[in-house]
Amino acid sequence: MRTLTMIIISAGDPDKLDAMSFEDRRGWGGGWKRFQLLHDGKPDTVVRKALDLDQGVYAAHRQFDGDERCIVETSAIFHAGLADAAAMLRPHVAAPEAFAEALVEEAGEDEDAGRVARALVEASSEPAAGGAEEAAAWVRVFLVSSLTPCD
Repeated sequence: MRTLTMIIISAGDPDKLDAMSFEDRRGWGGGWKRFQLLHDGKPDTVVRKALDLDQGVYAAHRQFDGDERCIVETSAIFHAGLADAAAMLRPHVAAPEAFAEALVEEAGEDEDAGRVARALVEASSEPAAGGAEEAAAWVRVFLVSSLTPCD
């Protein structure tokens, strides 16, 4: 099973982040949200490719979780760049149909663009139908999380 966990932490630079274990990141964070990924690709990467964005993402060193059950890959947008990274997405969310179509095209799956557009603004009780819908859910949670204080 693949999952993506979005965590709000106070690490302000790569050295602080790399020094934290996965458990420390969860424990010291300002909250976290886990997604089960059912489709190929990484939701944040689908978004950045669909919109041709550079959000200043740092790729931390891979590590095992505390129980060594899985490899944890961490991508980080630090506090200093968070507002800019969120601002890059907001105009696209304001035009959900066009954004959804770009996500569907990038994900390369035959998804309902209307359902993907809805995932940008509301959570579904059903599993994502494809990679574009997972990416849309990531955007929604990222934008809410970007408003959460991490100190």
